[in-house]
Formats: sequence, C-alpha cells, structure tokens
Amino acid sequence: MTWGRGAMGLMDGKVVVITGAGRGIGRSHALRFAEEGAKVVVNDLGLEVESGADGAGRTEPTDRRDASVASSVVDEIRARGGAAIASGADVSTFAGGKELIDTAIAEYGRVDSLINNAGTLTIMMLGELDEAKLVRELAVHVVGYLGTVEAAWPHMVEQGGGTIVNTSSGFGGSGPGLTTYMAAKSGVFSITRDIALEGAPHGIRCNSLTPAARTRMSVPYWGADQTEDWDPNWASTLALFFASSLSEGITGRQLSIVPGNYIREIYVAENGLSDDQNWTPQSLASRIRELLHEEPAAAGLRKPPLLKSESTLSGSR
Repeated sequence: MTWGRGAMGLMDGKVVVITGAGRGIGRSHALRFAEEGAKVVVNDLGLEVESGADGAGRTEPTDRRDASVASSVVDEIRARGGAAIASGADVSTFAGGKELIDTAIAEYGRVDSLINNAGTLTIMMLGELDEAKLVRELAVHVVGYLGTVEAAWPHMVEQGGGTIVNTSSGFGGSGPGLTTYMAAKSGVFSITRDIALEGAPHGIRCNSLTPAARTRMSVPYWGADQTEDWDPNWASTLALFFASSLSEGITGRQLSIVPGNYIREIYVAENGLSDDQNWTPQSLASRIRELLHEEPAAAGLRKPPLLKSESTLSGSR
C-alpha cells in the first residue's frame, strides 16, 4: 500500500520533527513515521566520518556536510506517497533548534511530535579526556535537545499538547571510554523527567528510549558480529508508541531496547540505614556493605572487542 493512502495510520496528519534522521535509527524513525501517515521533517547535517590515523576500529568526525543525506530520506518517503521535507539545521545550538522548528511551522503550521535523536559518540579513557570533545558531546545531547524543546514548546502549548521523545543510551549506562558520552546521556534522562513535569499541565508528554541498534556509531565500538541482530526498527517501534495516542497518560519514563526486549529503566532510592546513634565513618563502615549488598562497581563492566583508547563518531545514529 502507498503511504498516506488507504488504512488509517497511527500518526495520520501529525507533524513529526526528527533530528539525526538521515541515517541509522533516525532514518528508521523517519520511514516508520511516514508509513504511519505523519508529515516528517527530516533533520540531518550529513556529517561524514573517516577512519582514524591508526586505522584500527577508530573513526573521526570531519567538517564535511552532505545535504543529500537528509534529502535522500525525503525522496524515499515521497516516492512512497508520504509527506516530508529536509532540514540541515545544526541542532547542537539553540539557534539551530529554532531554525528547525521554524522550518516545520512554515511548511506544516504545527509540531505534534519532536523526536530528539541526533547524537555524537566520543570514546575517551580517563587520563585522555579532551575538553572540546566533551563540550561538543554535551552541546549535541543536552543543549541541543533542550534547544529543540524550547523552540517547539510555545507551539505545543498553544496547540494544547504534543509528544517529545528523547534518545538516551543503550550502552547500559557504563562502559570503558564512555565517561563523557554517559555524562551527556544521563543528562538526557534527567531533562526528560523535568520536561514531563512542566509539560503535564499543557498536555505535553515526554519520554526517552535507550536503543541498542546497529549503526555506524555502534559497530566500531561493539563489532559487526555483536551488533548483527540490533535492528534499528526495534527503536522505531517504541518511538512510535511514545509519540502516538497509544501511550496516552505515560510520561517521564525511560525504556531500554535490547532487540527482542523492552526494559523499564528507573532510578530508585531503596533500602536504607537507620539508627538512633550519631553516625561516624567507623560505624557506617560496619553497615555500609550490608546496605549495598552488591559486587564492586567495576565487576560488571564489559569491554567491547574493538575498543581503542579514543574514538569519535558523529552524526546520525
């Protein structure tokens, strides 16, 4: 069936803005949303990457941009009868976020769903951290996500609601060389909860997903064999659920996707130590392991097969 014709779709008539939608997970999102009847704004800088100098599993970002990365997805959607436009706005800045949302409003007059998917992955071991790369990581994931939300917010409030889907990390929250990446992605989880709280009175819902998917960002880290079954469509199915009316009443939540499984992720405060005595370091030491009742923190860390001391991936997931 040609998209946009025939049976009703989950997102019929809805305007959906997707960042980092030219490749990988974002491209999968764009195609799936269009198939469900959405009018899609495909945002992507089309940044190129190349092998690092050592040639051993490393990739480095370049300044080269390719507008055809976003436009090719638009062409694919239109060829099937769907509606889409391209955007090359740099969403790592508030100005870029505003440019993107302004493009959606100018073309379609509203924004029903915002899917924050754009991202970078910088792998640096402690002792080798680079401040500029850390700042870039935070700019894309935290500043960038807030920038698009800030730009879309007044439109969603005026419309009486909307949905926002953020992308956190599917790497399990830890891993060698992921300190800067997880600092940014932990920020995404935190802002998701606050956006949900502030959005509730306006009918705006916000959730986040943490995908494990086979993309040009994940394969150099984990290897082709391990990522073979990590189909990006698993993430797109959850994004559709969060963005559609099927998830009505669900907000401020995060779900992790391991192909074949959807797992609830929560941060909790559990158990505790209570005593009438005034605690000292010594008395705390006698009870603290009882409270933690777990292995040392480093025991469960996994080292991916292709990990090098530093690697940077940038662009669409």
